[in-house]
Amino acid sequence: MKNECIKYVPEVKERLIYYVIAYTASGALLYLFYKNIGVSVIFGTLGVFTEKYYCEYKLKRQMERITLQFRDLLYSIGSSISAGRYLQEALEEGEVALKVIYGEKSLLADELESINKNIRTSRIDSKDALIELAERSGSDDIRNFAEVCGICRETGGDMQKVISEAAANIADKMRVKKEIRTLMAQKRFEARIVSLMPIAVITMLNLISPDYLQPLYGGIQGRLIMTAALAGFVVSCLWMFRLTEVESI
Repeated sequence: MKNECIKYVPEVKERLIYYVIAYTASGALLYLFYKNIGVSVIFGTLGVFTEKYYCEYKLKRQMERITLQFRDLLYSIGSSISAGRYLQEALEEGEVALKVIYGEKSLLADELESINKNIRTSRIDSKDALIELAERSGSDDIRNFAEVCGICRETGGDMQKVISEAAANIADKMRVKKEIRTLMAQKRFEARIVSLMPIAVITMLNLISPDYLQPLYGGIQGRLIMTAALAGFVVSCLWMFRLTEVESI
């Protein structure tokens, strides 16, 4: 995903694995509600269209990693600036620091490597390089930092103080978000249990007393009832998971 931090594009292997899991899960769910192999095989393909939500979920987690790495990058830049380095030199040292902490293929280190090469070869300004990084990453924190750095350079502001405050603000946001997630952990667990209850009940009734549900698997009226139940199940699951999701702060 080099140079495409703002989007999440699964690799071919990851996408194939997701398609298999989504098809299997949706096919099993349809069979549970309809007891018709043909319906499960044909309409099980609907599960692959949920890839959009999977990518959104992975993108959120990716942005969290970028924010964490940017916070550590700010610490490195702040140390370099306090030691008398220029911003361009601080960015290069920050790239090395991120590779040591998060590995050679970490998202932000990969982007910094590309941007530092552009600074050396194209002689673009460090401020413009940071703005480019903000656009490619989609991070508001990086965008705000780039704008403040530009103002500091034009007005002669205290760059080290700005960097320290930016790192502290990001750390505070991450701490608050972690606290919210801790508080929401029980609600997310309850949502998962509630979402699994209809499946567990139907499965148990099919195993213990299959005749009890037989009218729902035959005839138009039974099919309509099961279709309504399946639709309600899917909508309620999406709603519960949306309510328990921690949005960006």
